Amino acid sequence: MGPLSDDEYRTFFTLLHRFCEEELDQAATFAVPTRFGDVYVYLGREPLGPEDAYMPLGDTKFWN
Repeated sequence: MGPLSDDEYRTFFTLLHRFCEEELDQAATFAVPTRFGDVYVYLGREPLGPEDAYMPLGDTKFWN
């Protein structure tokens, strides 16, 4: 499959933003299987550590 294209990143971030705006209540957790092992994803309304450890998506070239 290969790495994501710029268009795929845009779609990913757009859908992630929509999910966070419309679907996320308090938190969501996912285990995503990959060929290297599971990746654990946490989406929540509170940071798990210092806020400056997070990259604001508004600062990316992929944001619409």
